[in-house]
Amino acid sequence: MRPKKMRQMAAFAMAAVMSAGMIPTGSIFALAEESTEAATEAATEATTEAGTETGDVAMHTVTDLEGNELEVPVHPQRIAVLPDAICSLTWLLEGSGDDMLCLTESSKGDWEDYLGHLVYPDMADLRTDLMDNMEELAAADPDLVITMTGGGWYDDQNEQLAALGIPTYAITSEALYGDPVTVIQSMGELLDCKDRADQLISYMQDTDSYIDGKIEELGDITPQRVYNAVWVDDMKAWTAGSINGQIIKDLKAENISEDEASSTAFSMEEILNYDPEVLILSFTDYQPQDFYDNKVPGQDWSTVSAVVNKKVYGAPVCMQGWAQSFSAEKFLYKRWMASILYPDTFPMSETEDYIRSYLKDFYNYDISDDQIKECMRYADNGM
Repeated sequence: MRPKKMRQMAAFAMAAVMSAGMIPTGSIFALAEESTEAATEAATEATTEAGTETGDVAMHTVTDLEGNELEVPVHPQRIAVLPDAICSLTWLLEGSGDDMLCLTESSKGDWEDYLGHLVYPDMADLRTDLMDNMEELAAADPDLVITMTGGGWYDDQNEQLAALGIPTYAITSEALYGDPVTVIQSMGELLDCKDRADQLISYMQDTDSYIDGKIEELGDITPQRVYNAVWVDDMKAWTAGSINGQIIKDLKAENISEDEASSTAFSMEEILNYDPEVLILSFTDYQPQDFYDNKVPGQDWSTVSAVVNKKVYGAPVCMQGWAQSFSAEKFLYKRWMASILYPDTFPMSETEDYIRSYLKDFYNYDISDDQIKECMRYADNGM
């Protein structure tokens, strides 16, 4: 289950809209505790304003994260989602893909490449062409389209959706990349899945508290130098203004840069001077072995400590890619990274058990030992 570079390009492109102000200080998952009041207020605005019925379908008025009101079914059953990350969040909160009307090509690719095709095999026949033509999408009579605003990535589609009068719920890029709790709670209200949204946030809280507590027990530690690559070819890494950068900080590790942008490009000379001890690969077809064999064109990693000591890792995937800009499974990424950095404190076997529990609780799916090894990319990572 290797992440496909081209299918992740949209996720990376959206990361470019993140600015320093979008990522709060302190743990990103602490938002689940610190921002409860704000998140609840935002979610409350998305609750039923006035219950009505159209035929046999119960309707309500909701307010999206742009402040726009729209009338949608209380439980929408023909849903189209433009942002891939929100698409997979929809499956997670609903506990199935039964209400999906269609998928984008990249979302379908993620479904094929990750665990989705095993957990929700009935999604195999969902069309992908509808998302390329808003008029055809309108003709398919969706109950709801979920989009993203900000960054310009969906401006054309959003204008067409508005002109066609299709009920469209907007998630702002600021919320998606800076306040995931508000996004999860708002989606829970929109999809009539509030209990599952609260359960997911509890998972985030519990994981965060457990990891942070264990890290504190370690006392004074020498920070390990981490390089979390975005792309390999252009030598970009996640920096302080990203959720991944915040995770590195939470784990008391050192990042190559405290640049408040979400990602920054570095020269080979800068990387060699930094000399990362741990190298994590996100959106790339390169594998750790390519670094050990020094086969990355135009780059020489042969003397880098992470390469010399065989500590190059491909980021895992589960139902979603953990390293992408927004992932509802980002708390699993933090758990995995803690196991990489502090294997005695966070044994990987315990992290595996936690993932098994998560998949059972949210998807009623019993993952096999071979499947979890594939998700964790043990073969790629030489583990």
